[in-house]
Amino acid sequence: MMMKEYRVHLPEKSILATSILAIMLLVNLCCLLAIFSAMAINGFQSKSTTALNLGYNFARKDPELPGGDQAAATHLFIHQYPFPQDGLVTGIRYLQDDEALTIEIPESIYLVVLHPEPGGLRITQLLEIPADDQPPSTNGIVTYTFPEPIKVQQGDVYGHWQPSTFQTGPIPFNTDSSSTDGLTLGKSGFEWMDIQPGTLISLDGFTGRRDYYLNLIFQPDLQK
Repeated sequence: MMMKEYRVHLPEKSILATSILAIMLLVNLCCLLAIFSAMAINGFQSKSTTALNLGYNFARKDPELPGGDQAAATHLFIHQYPFPQDGLVTGIRYLQDDEALTIEIPESIYLVVLHPEPGGLRITQLLEIPADDQPPSTNGIVTYTFPEPIKVQQGDVYGHWQPSTFQTGPIPFNTDSSSTDGLTLGKSGFEWMDIQPGTLISLDGFTGRRDYYLNLIFQPDLQK
């Protein structure tokens, strides 16, 4: 017995519609791939250029003491704002002080980077910050870029030391009673040899809960 052969003939319009749908799906897929690729590239670029201002946020608050410290000689102040990851510190920014006697005094401090260890914080970096008020100024934010970036590790904190040659300090601040973050502690009696890299600083005797109008410009290491 002969088997009958059946063939299905699709209308030409159905074939055309199927072809158009396939082409549209292919185009949409290509567009999505292009969008995701662009997002990935832009995301990488934005991360690679992102720098953080690490420290007290002084953008919208006037300091209680705009003239800075009046008796800070030999003080070491530790700002408890840990670095979120390994990276580089490329500079410092701070609010200009306004001396109480209306005579602007050039004052210098030293930046100190400290690494937490059992028993305290070990100094890893020491850098002099050029004197402020050259030329004299009472307003605005100063940004100083370091000659070379400073390497820091995740968990490190920073501080500043006031040498005995300057009784007054250049950084405005809020006192214990008016502080917002209160993440700065201080202690006097530190001479030049006491703040050299390699020195372990015990936190015994550090007091105060201040806000200093001072930030470090931190560039995260995106390779890690």
